[in-house]
Amino acid sequence: STSERSLLKNLGSWLGQITLARNRPILQIMLDCKELLFQGYETGMLIAVTPFVAKILEGAKNSTVFRPPNPWLMGLMGVFRALYNVDDLKMNIKFEVEVLCKNLNLKLEDIPLRNADLSKRVPPVKEKNPDFNLKSQSAAAPSAAL
Repeated sequence: STSERSLLKNLGSWLGQITLARNRPILQIMLDCKELLFQGYETGMLIAVTPFVAKILEGAKNSTVFRPPNPWLMGLMGVFRALYNVDDLKMNIKFEVEVLCKNLNLKLEDIPLRNADLSKRVPPVKEKNPDFNLKSQSAAAPSAAL
């Protein structure tokens, strides 16, 4: 729901402020952000996971350690870029990635592409998936007949 997604965004922002903004790492054993993004991709939960992780990483804009070209940060940004390039992804998910790049003073095209990581994952079923905008086949068929 919208209120739960808003709560996750606030939690992500708070987590980023008490960790990354203070130059403290988020240990993978505590929260694996990259795996969280991959799980969200596979299960159709990117609509909630992307803003959560993006808000965590926004804490890095106040950091001296977690700035580009920090390998941990750039690895996560590479996953975000790979997700950004997925066909039919909803615009609000892409917008979250664009806003994150702007906040970190990064250009999307400067981020190394990590499509190989995404291709190793189970592709999501796009039908009835809240992460994707699909044009229905029945709507496309009449226009093709004209």
